[in-house]
Amino acid sequence: MVKKLLSLRKTISNIDKQIFKLLKKRSFVIPKVKMVKKSWDYKIAFNREVSQAKKIAATDFGLYDNIFMQKIWRELISATLYIEGGLRILIYKDFNLWELTKDHFSGGANLDLSEDIVFMLDELVNKRCECIVLPELSDSPINWQNLLNEPKYAKVKVNLKLPFFKDIKTFGDKQGLVLSLSPDVIIED
Repeated sequence: MVKKLLSLRKTISNIDKQIFKLLKKRSFVIPKVKMVKKSWDYKIAFNREVSQAKKIAATDFGLYDNIFMQKIWRELISATLYIEGGLRILIYKDFNLWELTKDHFSGGANLDLSEDIVFMLDELVNKRCECIVLPELSDSPINWQNLLNEPKYAKVKVNLKLPFFKDIKTFGDKQGLVLSLSPDVIIED
């Protein structure tokens, strides 16, 4: 019985070694991507991320649940963005939005809370953060959608609604809206 267990663990260790080799190889491509992205106004390509996430959701991972694979992939994206220089994300001061943002962007992002939506928008347009997460208008203390009509916020887009995957648990059934300078807009219900 112990021999069988040791043999199975050795098989898993060998598979893990292959995975780690591929991840190492992947890590050396990231600085090249960073150089290409240098001239962009934004770091996050929401369309690409959503496209990849949908492929993962449609992939058969055997006995692994797709939700876990999506979370592993999100961690990989987070680590990639960290290697590219990290993200600073401002979140409207709400614990549930904080948890929702942390769940989506994972550990590679520097998350800060703010209760000043104008300050958050200014930080975004002045490129001192990569995106901001605001509450839906029904939960917001001010109508921030009207602020987006101001010329200085013309490049700001509402890119994504969190949680993107409905099967991933939400926090207090909150929904957050991710705003950035990226032209990619993916709002799905």
